[in-house]
Amino acid sequence: MGGEDVSHPLFSIEVKSRKAFVAGDWMAQAVRNCPDGKTPLVVVHVSGQRHNENLVLMRMKDFEGYLGRLGMRDNG
Repeated sequence: MGGEDVSHPLFSIEVKSRKAFVAGDWMAQAVRNCPDGKTPLVVVHVSGQRHNENLVLMRMKDFEGYLGRLGMRDNG
């Protein structure tokens, strides 16, 4: 309450847990369509908002492959 969930040298991380999340379907589509040698990524744009406010979604394993472990508990 009132602070970041995970402390990291580069990021202030807020963690959310949900039983279901529609973006999981979007990521599954990105993974299916991803050519070998590339990293799947989802960009979410909300109509009417500025594009610099878009959200970028990436799988944790890919993110950590670029930047190293975030120090979060491993849930598999």
